[in-house]
Amino acid sequence: HGALAALFLVCTSAYKAVVIDPADVGGGNVLKVWGDMMGNDKELSYRNECLRSGLPDELEKALSLTTRDRILVVACHACQHLTEEVVDISCNYGVHV
Repeated sequence: HGALAALFLVCTSAYKAVVIDPADVGGGNVLKVWGDMMGNDKELSYRNECLRSGLPDELEKALSLTTRDRILVVACHACQHLTEEVVDISCNYGVHV
């Protein structure tokens, strides 16, 4: 968990990525592998929480720092119902999904 987020940080102008998952998945292995490629100006963090509460809160934080057109929400390994929730939440905030 987090490799896709790290890939976005390495390959795009994104400077922050948050992995939201109710499972405790942020053991640090992704940062060990990808950290040098991301550089010191990029941030990868983990939020051990349900996306129904974690995603809206993260979007509120992001919108206080940047504009909607700079925010991208990506769902990975999400079933149909989770994908629908991610899309609905993201669209309600007017960000890219």
